[in-house]
Amino acid sequence: MDAYDGPAPIVGGGSHVVENGTGGEMWNFAPVGGRCFGYVMSRYFAGLDLGRIAAREGGDWEEGDELPGVDVGFFARSGPGAPQVIVGCYLGATVFHRAYRRRPDPASGGDPIEYLCEVDEDDAFLLAPAERHWTVPYAPVDGRGYPGQSNVWYGGDATPAAAALTAKARTYLGSLRGRRPAGPGGRMPPDQDLIRAIEDRSMKAVRRHFRSLGYEVRFVHRDNVGWDMTATREGEELQLEVKGHLGEVVHFELSPNEYATMRARAATYRVCLVRNALARDEVEVLVPIHEGNGAWRLRGDGVLIELAERVGAKASQVA
Repeated sequence: MDAYDGPAPIVGGGSHVVENGTGGEMWNFAPVGGRCFGYVMSRYFAGLDLGRIAAREGGDWEEGDELPGVDVGFFARSGPGAPQVIVGCYLGATVFHRAYRRRPDPASGGDPIEYLCEVDEDDAFLLAPAERHWTVPYAPVDGRGYPGQSNVWYGGDATPAAAALTAKARTYLGSLRGRRPAGPGGRMPPDQDLIRAIEDRSMKAVRRHFRSLGYEVRFVHRDNVGWDMTATREGEELQLEVKGHLGEVVHFELSPNEYATMRARAATYRVCLVRNALARDEVEVLVPIHEGNGAWRLRGDGVLIELAERVGAKASQVA
């Protein structure tokens, strides 16, 4: 592929591409809401093994754990028989252990597509086809220690060849910093006017939604109570926390106060998600669910959001 920013012919993408004519990797360099989301088909769809990258302080990596600050190089072939070459990279990406996350299909907004790493679009660099000349050795031809038939290679020092290639690849990927990022000319940091516009549109959309259902809605977002609006109807009260997004991908955090309040008031607390808030006013109402293992999730109509607990909680779509 040339651009990796939408549907286009894919050469050598594996059996899924042959059967379906599409693949998640075609969106790897299409920024959404200031982020790029990377996909690769791992063996048995098991995701990435962070234990092959770094040790985890305090124990083993658990499914869904995140590791930030990882440089990810993407390599591919331009056609049958052609050498595999680096086509681009994410510098300082966040990668997930043994887990794919989901986001709406950028083309249709329909069935979700998956990703296993993400990065700020300013740190995603795609080479023009004419610049793709850094060749990646192929183990069946060039010998043990190099990338083989698996779509994921972790580098390392298992053999002298692997150690040498890892060092050279790390240097090369670092040299790509400063090139034009993926997307149309790079991204300026969101300014306060943009942030306020997203918040304002999202709050109004949620208020309209619940008023249409017969609720009286009162703003409490300045009262530090742990939610943004209170909705009441015939003796019923709901606490509404509003999360507006510039794009379609779920990428928000609950503050410590919001997270604690959600857990204490789970029966009546609702997280109200507004995607692409400056263009649409559709509201997704998410209900907190306490899993048997102590974890919390948010469930909506055909959407499942996983909360990764920190001091507060970070959200990502998993179904």
